[in-house]
Amino acid sequence: MELRAAKDVLIVDDDDGLRTMICAALQQAGLTCDTIDQGLGALDHMRRTDYAVVLLDLVMPRLDGIQVLHELERRPLLHSRKPVVMIMTGMPEREWPPVPEDFAHAVLRKPLDIDELTALVVGCVSARQSLTQPPPLREMRP
Repeated sequence: MELRAAKDVLIVDDDDGLRTMICAALQQAGLTCDTIDQGLGALDHMRRTDYAVVLLDLVMPRLDGIQVLHELERRPLLHSRKPVVMIMTGMPEREWPPVPEDFAHAVLRKPLDIDELTALVVGCVSARQSLTQPPPLREMRP
């Protein structure tokens, strides 16, 4: 198996301002991160890099967050450990499509509180690095 790069976080969202803000906050907390604006690119990033956490927007053009998760179910990553995946959305809960719970560990409601998000992501990165699995899917309210 080829050696893959490791980074702390991949931020996948079609909102450039939100990606930039989240990445800056996470970097200030000492984490490494990549950003991408669409699902197809996210899949490519996740195949090349072993991320501890993936923040994945639910609604994006071409390939949305749920489609990304379904694609990961069909073609699993080659890493020994799956990343902690947190879905980000501003959609009302009644409009959410079914979320594959085997891959999504939390649903984060927009607008996001950047300090709470940073603390959550730092905790998840630490947990994954210590081989601890995160809790099952739940909704996180700001």
